[in-house]
Amino acid sequence: DTTPCEQLCIDTEGSFACECVWPATVLAEDGRTCNSVASVAPKQAATIEATQLRGAKTCETDNGGCEQLCIEEGGQVTCGCSDGYTLKGKTECVNVNECAAEVEPCEQLCIDTQGSFICSCVWPGTFLAEDQRTCAEAPAVTVAGASCKPGQKKNADGACVNINECAADTTPCEQLCIDTEGSFACECVWPATVLAEDGRTCNSVASVAPKQAATIEATQLRGAKTCETDNGGCEQLCIEEGGQVTCGCSDGYTLKGKTECVNVNECAAEVEPCEQLCIDTQGSFICSCVWPGTFLAEDQRTCAEAPAVTVAGASCKPGQKKNADGACVNINECAADTTPCEQ
Repeated sequence: DTTPCEQLCIDTEGSFACECVWPATVLAEDGRTCNSVASVAPKQAATIEATQLRGAKTCETDNGGCEQLCIEEGGQVTCGCSDGYTLKGKTECVNVNECAAEVEPCEQLCIDTQGSFICSCVWPGTFLAEDQRTCAEAPAVTVAGASCKPGQKKNADGACVNINECAADTTPCEQLCIDTEGSFACECVWPATVLAEDGRTCNSVASVAPKQAATIEATQLRGAKTCETDNGGCEQLCIEEGGQVTCGCSDGYTLKGKTECVNVNECAAEVEPCEQLCIDTQGSFICSCVWPGTFLAEDQRTCAEAPAVTVAGASCKPGQKKNADGACVNINECAADTTPCEQ
């Protein structure tokens, strides 16, 4: 009924974040209330790359020309920026991307916001700890009345856990097997091999038709007559045709120059191949579903919603509550009658 923020409340999975959006206000040290610019000491403004504007004598007119903080001292105006911003030039304040810092503030996922950041825990079985930065592991719980998702099995406690297909006695991939949550991905890492259409076995370069090699930005190397010596100088595919050597690249790579193959980042394509999280790998990519209550569908690209289940013998995580079916669901603190934020 009473929200935790004085102004803007941003709901996150299992928690919340506060922001101050009214003009001339800044988030206080408690992370919930907002202070007016007038209450910010000149020393604090100076520590955040403040500078003095010659000729400006008062903050009363147009905030002294300052975008955010304006402090009068010694007959001059000092401009500064609120926490989470840095001064650009003499008056403008730009957002600081804390997620791009040398030491990232979040244990798992960092989401940059204007003047601040939000941490989130995206790995299965983890949730945001009370410090709002690190991630805690959820206790194993017994799921009653529901079967596990595809790619999962029940452990001794009855909890659904991921099946590591790559650890089976007979792995599903001919060469490299990469375990993912609820599934797996295969890659061909041996020289002169390429992943077959079944997504599991690997074909040798010799079985790749010259036409196929040509379609992946192939080029001809003058003077090279055979692929038998040093693979014709080609990094990946080498095809002999008409007394010349043609170099090409396997799927997921593109030709750089005449012989080198570099990885294609499918996750940076104009149309991203995954519905939620795309993880680029050498010569391929892996999709993952990170939003709570979703899992990777059979097409290995889209995400399906897990049915609501009743959790027996365990309390909900912080920031959750049980619904009418007894399932743990997120509490939207920002939807309370009295929001925790002022704005």
